Amino acid sequence: MITIRPFEMAVHINSYQTDSRARLSLTCLFQLFQEVAYRHAEAMGWGWHALMEKNQFWALTRVALEAERMPLWNEDLIIRTAPGKGEGIIAPRDLLLIDGEGKVCVKCTTYWIIMDITNRKPILPENFFEGFVLDESCALCGLPFKKIRGEFDGEPVHGRSVFYSALDMNHHVNNSVYINYLLDALSREELQDNRISSFQIVFQQEAVLGDRLNIYRGKDSSGAILLKAAAGDTDVVTARLLLEPYRE
Repeated sequence: MITIRPFEMAVHINSYQTDSRARLSLTCLFQLFQEVAYRHAEAMGWGWHALMEKNQFWALTRVALEAERMPLWNEDLIIRTAPGKGEGIIAPRDLLLIDGEGKVCVKCTTYWIIMDITNRKPILPENFFEGFVLDESCALCGLPFKKIRGEFDGEPVHGRSVFYSALDMNHHVNNSVYINYLLDALSREELQDNRISSFQIVFQQEAVLGDRLNIYRGKDSSGAILLKAAAGDTDVVTARLLLEPYRE
């Protein structure tokens, strides 16, 4: 049996990864998390290339994220990641963003499935994980995902057409691109004066070249902001976020 242990990747926050406050943007954080997840899976033998040989690919379905702070431009950090125990077709993965003082800036749990490229249906990932056992150190955070419920406004805040620049290697809109689509439904003041302390998103359908997405805004019973992108009557992604005023 091969023991799986946490995997780490050093990152430096570049200027082009920051927002107007010179802090790492949520979009670029998703991109970094996606990259380290890919590298770990590739090192274990069930990454993008291994799946392509079987006409399959990894698809992100849900994310639960809690942020103590977003790092600043020029910071050096570590991303630590490890897979969790799968349930059915779902393969969870934890990620931590850790600063130079060893403090955790962001905790995140992601939920993945393996999809068949041809029929776009999920398959059981058991064959890839045979012969592997998780070390106890792989339990990094295990954030729960709460179902997103609430009321949305009847009219969209804005709309986006899917162009070629939004597509990734799987020929659909990359998960990080949706973050920009959704956050554009917030005002400048909301984003400039507040930080995102909690973020959950569920990816329900693929969006592909030529699709037209309408972005809606709403709220749940606690007052949290709800956002969704829909293609006609079909919900593509739905998110829930909490904002907190910057303390500095």
